[in-house]
Amino acid sequence: MARRKMKKTRRRKSRISLTNTAQGLIVGNAFVKGATNANLFEFFTGKVASSTYLQGVSAYNPTTKDDIITLPELLGIDRKRTTLTMASGGSYNQQALSVSPSLQLEQMRENVMANGLNMITTAIVVPIAFKVGKQVATKAGVSRGVNKLFDVAGLKEVRF
Repeated sequence: MARRKMKKTRRRKSRISLTNTAQGLIVGNAFVKGATNANLFEFFTGKVASSTYLQGVSAYNPTTKDDIITLPELLGIDRKRTTLTMASGGSYNQQALSVSPSLQLEQMRENVMANGLNMITTAIVVPIAFKVGKQVATKAGVSRGVNKLFDVAGLKEVRF
């Protein structure tokens, strides 16, 4: 008996879910913050928020006295000698700072011991809260309305 030809089904493009993206960022930030004491922005850029947050973000200035570890420090980028230009027009050389990887790992271990409970709690509670929130939004019709707005705006790949 001859085999029937199967109808080819088109594969739907994968869509970006805003709620899943937000959930991933929150959980990821909790783990990065717990291990390095820096949020995602600070960890990847190496720029740590100043003590007076209204002034913005301070220049990258790694030290051995703090408990914040950033990706540039882990990669050894901070070991380079840099020349910084001041607003007044003058410049000065910033000395290279070298921190051994064993000290960085020890500091990360201390951070995890201090922040471990918060990391685990966030990793458990946030997905549950998002799941409940999605169910409530679906029953209330909010997600359908938001998705229709995305379609009208031309964002067919984005979903609530």
